[in-house]
Parts: sequence; structure tokens; C-alpha cells
Amino acid sequence: MKRTIDPESTRIEIEKHLSTHVHWSIAGESWDFDFSRCQYPLQTIVAADLNGCPIQDEWKTLYIFGTADYAEGGGSSEFLGVQRYTGQVFGLDVERDKREMFLFNSGLERFIQTFQRVEEFLGSPPNLAPSMSKILLEIDPDAFPHSEWRHLSEHLENP
Repeated sequence: MKRTIDPESTRIEIEKHLSTHVHWSIAGESWDFDFSRCQYPLQTIVAADLNGCPIQDEWKTLYIFGTADYAEGGGSSEFLGVQRYTGQVFGLDVERDKREMFLFNSGLERFIQTFQRVEEFLGSPPNLAPSMSKILLEIDPDAFPHSEWRHLSEHLENP
């Protein structure tokens, strides 16, 4: 029998540590996060979330806890979820060219820590430390080399 994460503890942790709505500005573009789904029991993805797009089995393993929108939808719009069996945090963007599901962190605690550190870097005023990649790697050495956070930190460190 597979071990599964507890969606209620996941919901509570996110609600406790992250603001419901977060706005970041990156090179003049907005990156907005909405964690309001954490005000209710977490659910897996449903067809209505995807405007009728067929749901792949892999996507059904995510407990969706939020959404992210880059460049007001012109860049990307994605769901954020915790994988039911591994606890890894993934993004899901069905319009993405390659793999629709992509890694953020190896676990929820590391996602929260990484998110909070990135928020510090992108705060007002921004404090884009040249060691951002190193700091994020220390938080999640297993996932960072393959994560969306690595792409972000490379973009910010080498504009």
C-alpha cells in the first residue's frame, strides 16, 4: 500500500506560512500567486479546472493548493500542488510546450522555505543577492538542480 500525504495538514501549513495573495515583480513582469484554495479542503484537479481538457492520470495525484500567474496570463498560468504519494511540490501548466508537470521542491516544508526566501529577494526594495542559487540549493539540494526555482534564480542572476 502506498503512503499518502495528509491534504488537511498540507492545507494548514500553507495557510499558516504563506499569504493568500502574493505579488512579485520580475524584470517589469508580474508573478502573482493565489493560495486561497487553502481556505477549503484540498482537492485533486478536476475537468472544470482545465476547461474540459482531458486529465492525465499523473495530474490526478496532485492536491492543488494554489495557482500562479506570470505576466498576467501572457507568460504562463499554472496550478501548484503536492504530489499525493511523494509529498513533492509541482506546478501544472497544461499549455506548457514540454512537460506539463514540473518540479518546485522535494517537499512542502522546503517549498515554504524557498518561497519565503525568494519573497525576501524580490521584496521592496529587491535584494537580488548574487548567491541566490546557492541559498536556494542549500534549502533543497535534492530538487533545486531540476526545479523551477533554479530557472528563476539563473534568470535573476544573469539578466
